[in-house]
Amino acid sequence: MSHSQRSERARYDDNDGEEYETITFTQIDLPSTRLQLNPHHYLYRVKRGEMKKVMAQHIKIGDLVYVMRDGETATEAVLDTKTVYKAIEGESQILDGVIIVNNVLVSYKN
Repeated sequence: MSHSQRSERARYDDNDGEEYETITFTQIDLPSTRLQLNPHHYLYRVKRGEMKKVMAQHIKIGDLVYVMRDGETATEAVLDTKTVYKAIEGESQILDGVIIVNNVLVSYKN
């Protein structure tokens, strides 16, 4: 994975002197779910009636993104977005492709 496609990482020292590593995620709140994605994962946004791939870090409040509802695609408006930091629990093994996360259509290209 190229550096440009990795989330930002930081090391922190907590009060007892132990270091831990965090990774940056983009949190996206929708009416039906909340996602925390690598900022470089793609979501499918509706713009001018067309489906466009957009990096999670570029999704804005009010954007319409594709979700799965009862086995069919639908759209939902983004309610909120923010950057969050989480301790690393493992690396994603997704190399390339389209996946569904919390019923939202996302994609990743390594």
